[in-house]
Amino acid sequence: GAAYGRRPSDAELTRYVALVKGGANPGMVQGAELVIEAALLSPHFLFQSYLSSDPAGQPERPLDAFELARRLSLALTGALPDDSLRGAAQSGQLESYAAYAAQVERLLQLPAFRENTQHFLASWLGLDELHTLASPDLSPAELAAMRAETEDFLAKAIGDTGTGAGAAGQISRLLGSIAHESEGGILTQRSTLVHFPNPSRRGQFVRERLMCQTVPPSQPNVDTLVKAGPNETRRQAWERHTEPPVCRSCHQLFDPIGFGFESYDELGNYRAEDNGVHVDTSGEVTAVGGELQGTFMGPGAL
Repeated sequence: GAAYGRRPSDAELTRYVALVKGGANPGMVQGAELVIEAALLSPHFLFQSYLSSDPAGQPERPLDAFELARRLSLALTGALPDDSLRGAAQSGQLESYAAYAAQVERLLQLPAFRENTQHFLASWLGLDELHTLASPDLSPAELAAMRAETEDFLAKAIGDTGTGAGAAGQISRLLGSIAHESEGGILTQRSTLVHFPNPSRRGQFVRERLMCQTVPPSQPNVDTLVKAGPNETRRQAWERHTEPPVCRSCHQLFDPIGFGFESYDELGNYRAEDNGVHVDTSGEVTAVGGELQGTFMGPGAL
């Protein structure tokens, strides 16, 4: 049952008993080996599955206690339910909101929660790909330092679980740091700015990874190299390059967002001027509606 995060069904128990009895050399050791092998190869161990019966004629149903426990544990710790959570499911206590909330708070205190969250955030922000950006302008040591800086920031954002603020407090701290440039949040981490070095990439990052929207792929055989002329800022060069309708139809979704980051160059360095001209950090979020849509000035306002 521990492998599945729930009690095995009667049919599963019957199959496992048959494995023990039907081996070439029946015995406790070989039988245990066969049962362990079968359990670890089962799709119910490898994938999230739901076995409780559906109410007749109902397209949706509530999760049972064991399904809740498995889903909660995988989401917060990346692992199957521990003894405490599995016990709460078995006793039926987990179906109580108070008991469920208590288990959430307990899991938030575990090192596994912080490790799982940091792993997710590293993948989300592309930290695992940062080392591939080494160039004459960026040494491996500099890229490693950028990653360490961001990991330290994330650890501080999610690590203070002893204040009683719980999940809501941690999310508030993380999103608050994203929202305020003065706090040096995720949007202005050098690792983010270097990994997404131009207006299009930075706008796509916000559109896809923060707003959870899909950006259409680039058209084939399109020249993606943008060079500013002797009297152009990068923003002006980008606006010129994406002016044709075939480009504009997609770039209008993310370039106006990326322009809000123009106070940072492709290496993540802050700048007040670009090619002798004061940088224009005005940006705009479109095609979402509601409060998310509108203009802004700089990453802090975004």
